[in-house]
Amino acid sequence: GMCVTSFLLMPLVGFAPPPPRKKRHFTLIELLVVIAIIAILAGMLLPALNRARESAYGATCLSNLKQLGSGVTMYADGQDGMLPPIKRGRSDGKNECWTEFLIGTQSITGSILECPVVKMRTTKWKDLDPGEVFKGNDNFQWPHYAMNESCDPYDMATNSFRLKKLSQAKAPSVTLSHADSASGDSTEALRKFTPNLIQQYNVTNSFSIIDLRHGQGANALFLDGHAASRKSSTKLPINYSANDNPYKNAFEGDTQSPEPGTLWGF
Repeated sequence: GMCVTSFLLMPLVGFAPPPPRKKRHFTLIELLVVIAIIAILAGMLLPALNRARESAYGATCLSNLKQLGSGVTMYADGQDGMLPPIKRGRSDGKNECWTEFLIGTQSITGSILECPVVKMRTTKWKDLDPGEVFKGNDNFQWPHYAMNESCDPYDMATNSFRLKKLSQAKAPSVTLSHADSASGDSTEALRKFTPNLIQQYNVTNSFSIIDLRHGQGANALFLDGHAASRKSSTKLPINYSANDNPYKNAFEGDTQSPEPGTLWGF
């Protein structure tokens, strides 16, 4: 036992511990090379990430419109086939618009009226209290998707609206119900909204027109309940002139002249 213990305690001959390793620092050139590689990789990845984000925004927007389509159908089923009024005047001078008719009948929730592409929001729809409908709350006047005015056209002769039935649409699969929209006095920095979507507009007023905010395209809901993305052949500014009408390029079935085609009419 003593011999084994003594042997284990004896220093190992010829087995010196390795010398401590010197710490190696990166040179300035090596650091610059690493930074350059990271910058190149970031430059390659960022466009792909941006495209993926925009694609996700577009998918969310289409989902909103599909839910809106289900809500319009549900509302019509409970109102003898009538579409919701675009807007109606109140005795206090304010308006009640289609958003309130759909939310008030629990056909939709306000959160689906918000397009994720729109950053500067006039109204935070998910925070709006449904109990505020029909109480003169102006926040219900600014959906990101306006309603085709042909669904409830204003008759100048009788000074009244002519509400339509859903069944009156001759070609519901190609007739607009709602679409990505912004008012004509919007800017890229701040979009403004109105509840009604018109075919053409004068840039001095604030009616809503189709907003090509998904690249060169817009998402739209049709009266048969399906939603689809449409592309314009040209990139237009948000407040494009009526002379640059993109509808015949962005949507099928629109003739515009001399009379509106099935896209707008019934």
